This record gives sequence, C-alpha cells and structure tokens, in this order.
Amino acid sequence: MASVIKKADHKLPENHPLARKFDTAEEGAKAKADYVMNTVLKDFDWDAFMVKKQAQASKQ
Repeated sequence: MASVIKKADHKLPENHPLARKFDTAEEGAKAKADYVMNTVLKDFDWDAFMVKKQAQASKQ
C-alpha cells in the first residue's frame, strides 16, 4: 500500500538570487544555469574534466 511521505519545505532566503518568480520557464532556467556556473562551479577545472571524459570515451 502506498504511503505519504512528508517532504521538507526548502525555502530560499529572501536575498537569494533565485528566490523570486520568473516571467517564463526559460528565464528561470537561464537564471538557474547562470547561478550554477557562476557560484557552484566557479572553481571547476573544465580542462581536466574534458581530458578525463575523452579518456573514458576512447576506452569504449
């Protein structure tokens, strides 16, 4: 039998750049992508990632 699982209410702080309503889905997606690239992945080494990805592709 199915059961109901209560989910936590994850609200962003009011001053967070994504804590607002967007006019379109595309605008919201672009804002989220920009946030991830500029905040979350700002120190990510893309060159090392691509080398590793190409090495895995060549093994297959």
